[in-house]
Amino acid sequence: MEGIIQDIGSYFDKNTLDFFKQLRGENGWKMIAEDNIFLNDVLPTWVVRDFTKDELEAYKSPFKTVNSRKPIWKFVSQVPLNGKPELTSFIVKNYREKLQQSTISKLFFYAEPGAFMPEPVRNWIIENIPNTEAVNIGSGTHFIQEDNPELISSKLKDWISKLYA
Repeated sequence: MEGIIQDIGSYFDKNTLDFFKQLRGENGWKMIAEDNIFLNDVLPTWVVRDFTKDELEAYKSPFKTVNSRKPIWKFVSQVPLNGKPELTSFIVKNYREKLQQSTISKLFFYAEPGAFMPEPVRNWIIENIPNTEAVNIGSGTHFIQEDNPELISSKLKDWISKLYA
């Protein structure tokens, strides 16, 4: 579900790339940690449905202080963008290649339009990663477990049941 299977510079649109570059730039810490842009702005817009006040509070509760948002800032700095950072880019490239050789059963959930799994990326996964069952959960962007949790849990239960039947 909305993992990172390739460098985001290869498929994000210009506006999204510009946003990521801002987050990784000199004002990135302020935007992420001080202004809390991810929890206040990004999270609610990367879910199709509206969060309840309690749901949004549950997401925000571990990140009440500026310092507690450091993992969010760190994550953004590690997402492979145009080959940077080199180590993370190498890791993603490596597991992408290994997944193409893996014969273990895999379950892949995707949404439309998706954020990290837009159509070209998800099509590549479906066509190139063997023994992968793909499930379209319908409309969704990034936090797709919030968009169709019932379908995801049902399909996951069925998939696990088949594996151990």
